[in-house]
Amino acid sequence: RNRIFEYLNELEYLNFYEQELLFRKDAGYPPFVRFAEIELKHKNEAQVEKDAFLIASQLIKNRDLRVLGPIKPLVAKIKKIHSQKIYIKAQNFNLIHQAFSAIHKKSKSSLFFTPDPLH
Repeated sequence: RNRIFEYLNELEYLNFYEQELLFRKDAGYPPFVRFAEIELKHKNEAQVEKDAFLIASQLIKNRDLRVLGPIKPLVAKIKKIHSQKIYIKAQNFNLIHQAFSAIHKKSKSSLFFTPDPLH
């Protein structure tokens, strides 16, 4: 059973808010950390997979970052263009921006950077 049902009463929403913030802090979710998404696109599926793996490998070396992926998105091919995604978590956005700036020219695939993709 989802814990949100415990707070459906209008008088309990502040308790839900407080509990959710505690959960997010413990889990390392926003607003306590920052997220970014890197999407790679290329006509050649093998190339986009290779580039995604290489970029993720470089990002993982930075101990200030948590790297999730690379993964194929649910819709991984649109109009003969293949894609892969990498998600990055860090304590502040400057760490993410510095890491992306260091790797963004090291790919044959097109890179698309989205800060805070959950908003």
